[in-house]
Amino acid sequence: MIKLTYYDHFTPLLQELANRSYGLTKEALSVGGSIIAKAARSKMMSHRHRWQQEVVDGKRNIYKADSASRVLGSRTSHSTGAVGDPANMASQIHFVVAKISPSVSVGGAHKDYRPEIYEDGVLKGHRGVVKAVGSKGRAILHKLNTGEVSSDHPYSKKSMFPAAKHRGRHFMEDALASTKGAVDAAIEKRYGKSFTSAVNNINTKAKVRHYG
Repeated sequence: MIKLTYYDHFTPLLQELANRSYGLTKEALSVGGSIIAKAARSKMMSHRHRWQQEVVDGKRNIYKADSASRVLGSRTSHSTGAVGDPANMASQIHFVVAKISPSVSVGGAHKDYRPEIYEDGVLKGHRGVVKAVGSKGRAILHKLNTGEVSSDHPYSKKSMFPAAKHRGRHFMEDALASTKGAVDAAIEKRYGKSFTSAVNNINTKAKVRHYG
């Protein structure tokens, strides 16, 4: 009778990588969403417009000035005319990784949440709270990006510009197009790093199989 002892390192390694795949997906989506959101904020604030507002005796007046311009998305108090807090709508462009489906949304509405921190596909903790963005905030970003006034936008209820045609700046599309290479590279880097780490450092506890 021939007796064969087989030291199987490969099977537990594959299992470890499989266990990491969910975390790697979440990490990749977080990295990609972060890159796109940052670019979208920058692209949005690179645009300017000539609409100005002033508050006189508690009344808000909006007018177009040829001699001055403002950064797209600038916020101003409707009651005092002071700079808003936050100062620009771009600060409300966040990314949210879906809890179930493998997807990430950028620039949408969401509740308060704490982004997860992954390293090599392993959950390490959470970042600070990202404040919620409501349907109104989403509608304003949508209008600035596309020029479309949706039902959630304040203009749809009591428009100051009933016949206005709003110009869409398409900063979201520009951000997506301009970051494709960076997103792909960041995702590939993390998958490669994690797989290398798993192969080199994980104690796979080889299983000994006896045959014969």
